[in-house]
Amino acid sequence: MATNVEQITYNATDGATYGKSSTEKISFYGVTPVVLNTTSTGVVVTTIGAAIPAQTASASGFGASTAAIMTSTITQVSALMVDMAAAQAAVNIIRKNLVDLGILLGS
Repeated sequence: MATNVEQITYNATDGATYGKSSTEKISFYGVTPVVLNTTSTGVVVTTIGAAIPAQTASASGFGASTAAIMTSTITQVSALMVDMAAAQAAVNIIRKNLVDLGILLGS
């Protein structure tokens, strides 16, 4: 373990916090300090991975049942696309925040 390090906490029983308010700037690894990012997707994605119901064609033919299968499948895929777009937006915000703080290397 490195012996020439600077301790920035003093083992307080309640822990440590960095940035006393949301307007105080902080950073890591020498990047320009930033205030708390207030950008949010406002979305908690909870439906990704929901199973698409099993679809089967009827034994008597493919007419109406095929249309119902396609409609149901398209509805499920469309819902998954919406969920994936929300997840992508959330990941992009998380990445931006980590890059801004200097925790993640950005381009």
